[in-house]
Amino acid sequence: HPLKYHIRPVFGLILMPCEGPVIIERDRSGAILVHRLLALDVTAVIIGKECFGAVCVQEKYVPLDETQFHSIIRDIQQLKPDVIINTLNGDSNISFFSQFKIAELSPEEFPVLSFSVSENEITKIGATNIRGHYVAWNYFETTKTNKNAKFVSDYKKEYGFSKSVGDPVEAGYLAVYMWAAACEKAGTFDVESVRIASKNLSYIAPEGFVTIDSSNQHLYKTSRIGRVTIDGQIEEIWSSQEPVRPDPYLSTYAWARGL
Repeated sequence: HPLKYHIRPVFGLILMPCEGPVIIERDRSGAILVHRLLALDVTAVIIGKECFGAVCVQEKYVPLDETQFHSIIRDIQQLKPDVIINTLNGDSNISFFSQFKIAELSPEEFPVLSFSVSENEITKIGATNIRGHYVAWNYFETTKTNKNAKFVSDYKKEYGFSKSVGDPVEAGYLAVYMWAAACEKAGTFDVESVRIASKNLSYIAPEGFVTIDSSNQHLYKTSRIGRVTIDGQIEEIWSSQEPVRPDPYLSTYAWARGL
């Protein structure tokens, strides 16, 4: 799943300096479990080596679709981390942020950075429960590009003006166009031929300029961090400005050796 690769480059910025528990879910699927543990390993290494020796004070694992976070929230209140890294997926986020709000933990004192909460999830969680917290993606509905304004308008006309447009939606949209361009370049639907033709293909997407890296078939994409607003939108507060070279295997980072 490419989404986690998209947000990897921003870890170093948001966690500097930091002390915080990593709240992460354990999926019952073996493939996702390995992915979750790798995300934990990478985050812990960056915190320790890239954030001036900051410390991850606690890690918590919960089953998929967990709804009870009271004990974790009590730990947060006691440990007082500078930031909480959240990789929960699905409806677990609804329970977590609702209980977080009920416990009167403010985003100013206990900011949460989520990697799997887009505008669609914010609608389900409730903007009042997650307002002020942070998310990391490559695209927001509010991303300011000429193409995005038309994309959002056309999407809402087609699917309803109450529908939110998040990173997974935009990623699926651009993927179809890039696949079509690769097929056209290859002159066939043959998988291997299309794969070869896709190398270095570029596309102007709603999020901006993206390119398929010739060596690993991942996308150069702009990394973004945003803050959730009271109307359920995401206000961009930081971006890499330029597309970041994809490195899904962390081969170019000295701190990743041995992971």
